[in-house]
Amino acid sequence: MRRRAQELAQRLDSLLQGEREAQRWLERHPEFRRELEELKALMRGIPTLSPDVRPSPEWRQRTKEELLSRLRRRRRRRGA
Repeated sequence: MRRRAQELAQRLDSLLQGEREAQRWLERHPEFRRELEELKALMRGIPTLSPDVRPSPEWRQRTKEELLSRLRRRRRRRGA
């Protein structure tokens, strides 16, 4: 199943870039056409982030604290 997901992800990337390779692959694997077209439509609806978008230092700190807190709670539950 993982291999299939990887293959579909690669072909989706190819389709989004308009590569002929993806079309040839679909000719050999027509059973994936519908699923790949649905994924392609979904991907087009997702906005592209600019490469310089990064989490703020505040977000990173808050997320780190939340994660550590969860880990501590989990340890306490397992140790009790």
